[in-house]
Amino acid sequence: MTEFNLKKESVESMIEALLKIVGNGNVSINEEPRTLVSTDLSWLSVEICEMAVAPNSSEELVSVVKTAIAGGFNCVPRGAGMSYSLGYTPAHKRTITIDMRRMNRILEINEEDMYMTVECGCNWSVIYEALKKLGLRTPFYGPLSGLYSTVGGALSQNSVFMGSGLYGSAADSVIGLHVILADGSVLVTGSEAHQNGVPFARHFGPDLTGIFTSDTGSMGFKATATLRLIPFPKATGFASYGFEKLEDMLGAQKEIARQRIAGECYGFDPYYNMNFSKMEVSPSQKKEVGKQIIKEAGLWNAIKVGIGGQGFLARVKYSIHLTIDSNTKQGASASLKIARKICRKYQGKSLTPSIPVLIRAVPFQPVRQYILGSDGACWFPIHGMFPLSKAIEVSLEIEEYYAKNKERMDKHEIRYSYLMCTSAHEFLIEPSMYWPDKIGDFRAEFLEEEYQEKWKILPLQRSA
Repeated sequence: MTEFNLKKESVESMIEALLKIVGNGNVSINEEPRTLVSTDLSWLSVEICEMAVAPNSSEELVSVVKTAIAGGFNCVPRGAGMSYSLGYTPAHKRTITIDMRRMNRILEINEEDMYMTVECGCNWSVIYEALKKLGLRTPFYGPLSGLYSTVGGALSQNSVFMGSGLYGSAADSVIGLHVILADGSVLVTGSEAHQNGVPFARHFGPDLTGIFTSDTGSMGFKATATLRLIPFPKATGFASYGFEKLEDMLGAQKEIARQRIAGECYGFDPYYNMNFSKMEVSPSQKKEVGKQIIKEAGLWNAIKVGIGGQGFLARVKYSIHLTIDSNTKQGASASLKIARKICRKYQGKSLTPSIPVLIRAVPFQPVRQYILGSDGACWFPIHGMFPLSKAIEVSLEIEEYYAKNKERMDKHEIRYSYLMCTSAHEFLIEPSMYWPDKIGDFRAEFLEEEYQEKWKILPLQRSA
């Protein structure tokens, strides 16, 4: 890798040039904000960017890229920072981080042709709420971190979760993009690229859109994205099942995935069950969450959740959680019967569906319970996607790996869990590790106020 010699005057000239483009307050040169935007959830940042710039429009983004490249700087795009793949962390010092979060507008919702266009700094929660009022949704409608995660970040990382059981990943829901290339030119993909075209279709000639998805931002700067729309489901059913054996839970998940009946189908291991058994809504949110559960899942489900809570999960070894959407109550009920039959085939026992009800009612909650353990332990995930046929084999090998390293993990008080979910006909496994340590400023930034004071002072001493 080439090592650049930084010259003070060239950095100052670049700052001045960028300020003219984006205005005062939108170029960060102090160490603390530069460190935050150069960090992801991996703990493995290599360098700190020289400055961070936040454009407010596609035009400003083009000017920023052209100016930075002409000045000999490298550029990396960053959304909310919720990834852990080193996709946006600087590789060397002469880097400008382009913070996309000011480009957060919904540009068009086309109800007739069923698509919407957004700036790529828009987060999934904003999109979900705007569409819901119109009785619409995107097929994939966000990761669990959608309160913060941006459209550009999800497309770059090939995110899965909300809606993935039927519709696949974020990349499967995008129709077209406006991408700023390294020379500052704008590439339009999909049907909008044609003269007088509109972005109603992805496959309108070669599929250039696919090149810029799952690329961790390396192929270009996503300025805007057009996403497919579907009707918001008129009826939803919920189910959870507990299993004694990992193989049984995975067997049930695989069959449910093949039946294409669940919008979300995800599985927890014993530690994840314990973690979610302690899942709590922050005091400032409790009243609103209760209203949403009644509104989205119905009074009967709200009563079941209120009675059952999540505490029972601590006594469950493995569990799967299903959200099943349909145009009718009869359709949702029929699909639930299929899921019940499959789960019983694998010795699954019915549980109160607290988790899927809560997540559907309030899909984008603060990420505290996703980026930290239930007691504030530090969290580090990795993940892989596999064909359904490999789900059991890979999961058992992960179990074997942890067993071989148990002594080392116990010594350092490292615990583990893994989330398993289906994405159309793919299987995602996300092993995670937890350990007592200081959570750091980056993670603390995403905590509600009442938890910042409680957990920022960690590490606490814990027994293995």
